[in-house]
Amino acid sequence: MKEENNAEGLYSLKIDARHYFPDRKITRDVLEALRCRQYAAVLAFYLECDIDDIEKQARRLAESTALSYSEALHKIGGDMLRSKQEKPAPLSLWPIRQEPVRPNRAARRAAKRKGGRNGR
Repeated sequence: MKEENNAEGLYSLKIDARHYFPDRKITRDVLEALRCRQYAAVLAFYLECDIDDIEKQARRLAESTALSYSEALHKIGGDMLRSKQEKPAPLSLWPIRQEPVRPNRAARRAAKRKGGRNGR
């Protein structure tokens, strides 16, 4: 499949790897590795960082502790999600309309006594 034919990314090539395994069953280890890679890709997309950095951190944590790679990846992901700073909402491009200030009751009564505009 050539790149120029799929410029919009409308279709993708899905590989069925079952024929590489005996009895056409994919082992648990391989499935877990695929799920970990997919989770790391989702984290990288959401956190806007590199997938290799996330996997490196998870590998280091798994090697230095008794956690498995998938547990370490989920721990790293949770920590990164908690520490992610929400971006402030952009200010509106339109100016904020200020309502005219209505004088309080005491000012209205004083103006009424003087016969001012608020006194009617």
